Amino acid sequence: MILGHLTGTYLVVKVIKPKATSLIMASTLIGAYFPDMVDKSLMLLNIGNGRFVAHSLPMLSLFLVVCFWIVNTKLKEHVSLFMWFSLGCFLHLLQDWVQLKTLFWPFLGGLDRPVSRSLIKITVNFYSFKTSPLIWAELVTHGLFVIYQIATFTRKYARK
Repeated sequence: MILGHLTGTYLVVKVIKPKATSLIMASTLIGAYFPDMVDKSLMLLNIGNGRFVAHSLPMLSLFLVVCFWIVNTKLKEHVSLFMWFSLGCFLHLLQDWVQLKTLFWPFLGGLDRPVSRSLIKITVNFYSFKTSPLIWAELVTHGLFVIYQIATFTRKYARK
């Protein structure tokens, strides 16, 4: 759901802050993909199942609080960008429809065993219309993104 995370997060940022700078947008979009960067990398090392520590709300929150403390202490001028990054991380979890067992790991028990499939096979499986009900949510998100872009483009050039 790479594109779904990016387009969905883009739309949320545009609703919250219509004139978001490219730094704000970049921070949020990187945050929107951060949980997958962490967990998919761990999965490639046969640690976790692809939705592990960064898809756990307590673990992600703990990580972000520690990072916030560091940023707030050492890089005060970047606190705002870090908050947008954090928003992107939490939007990722929301868009993933993560199972409660994963979302509240380790408090609700262990995770499923790692899947011994390649990342390519997992991606192909996700984007097949037969096995993934979430593909429809992603297609709706893409559709909303395209509608937003057309409306913005039309409004921008209708004024000229």
